Amino acid sequence: MSTAAGFSFLRLDPGSLSLDLTTFDCGVEDYNQWLAVSAASAVRSGTAAVHLLVRDGDAERSPRVLGYIAIAPTAVARDDLPGAVARGMPRMIPGYLLAKMALDTSLRGDRRMRWGTQLVVEALRRIVEAATAGGGRVIVVDPGMVPDRSAILDPLAALGLTPDDVTDIVLSHHHPDHTVNIAMFPVVPVHDVQAVYEGDVWTSREAEGVLLTPSVRLLATPGHTPQDLTVLVGTADGVAALTHLWWTADGPAEDPYAPDREVLRQQRERVLALCDLVVPGHGPSFVPGEATPR
Repeated sequence: MSTAAGFSFLRLDPGSLSLDLTTFDCGVEDYNQWLAVSAASAVRSGTAAVHLLVRDGDAERSPRVLGYIAIAPTAVARDDLPGAVARGMPRMIPGYLLAKMALDTSLRGDRRMRWGTQLVVEALRRIVEAATAGGGRVIVVDPGMVPDRSAILDPLAALGLTPDDVTDIVLSHHHPDHTVNIAMFPVVPVHDVQAVYEGDVWTSREAEGVLLTPSVRLLATPGHTPQDLTVLVGTADGVAALTHLWWTADGPAEDPYAPDREVLRQQRERVLALCDLVVPGHGPSFVPGEATPR
C-alpha cells in the first residue's frame, strides 16, 4: 500500500530529523507523551526503531507527525513454542515486536486512505525487511581478547541485546585472541572453517558457501592461517567482509603468520572483489582501495 501524496514515512533520527513531536495527539496521553519524551531515548539506546507518518510541509504549514510505529527487538524461548515449531531452533529465538502504534485523531475515519491499516502494513514491511536481512539471528564473530568484557557487552546492550540473545558464534580462526571469550555466551552453534560445534556435538562440514541467513555467508579463506574463514554480510549499504586477511587497513602487506604469501594474496583479491567494506581482525573497518595491501 503506497502512502498518499503529501505524506511520507520517516525514520526518527534524533540527531538530524527536525520535527515537533509535541503536536501529535492520538487521544491517549500515554502514547502522546511516549513519542514526545521517550521515543528519541529509545532510538539512541537501540531499544527500538521509530518510524513516523509525516504530513509534508509547504509554504503555509510546517510538516506534522500524524502517526508512528515503534519496532523493538525481542526473543522467544524455544521451550515456550510447540514442539513442531521449536525443533531445530536455538534456545532463544530472536524476533521483532511491534511495541507501539498510534494514529493522530485528525486521520481517524478516513475510509479511503485507511491510515491505521497503512501503519500496520508499514510496520510489517519493516519487520520483514529486517528479518530477511538478518535472518532472525544474532551472530557474534570472534569474541576474543579485550581489556574488559564491557567491550563486548556494551555494544550488544546498545542494540538492546544480552549474551542470551546470541544465536550463533563464528570464529575466523583459532588463535586465542579471537576465541577466549566464547564462554560469555550460552550454548549456541559455533562455526569455524571445518565444523559446527554445539554443546558436545561436533558436526563436520566445509564452511565454503555456507549461508547462516540469506544475507550472511561464510567463505573459506586460508591466508593468515590455513584454517581462516571470512564472513560476508549483505547490508543496505553494500557487502561487508569480516576477515583476518588484514589485521588493519594497512595490512600488514607481509603477514608474519601466513604460511603461504601467494595464497594470502589470492584470498585478499577474492574478498576485495566481493565486498564494499572490510572489518579487519585488529582495527576499525575501512573501505578498500588501490592502496589496500594485496
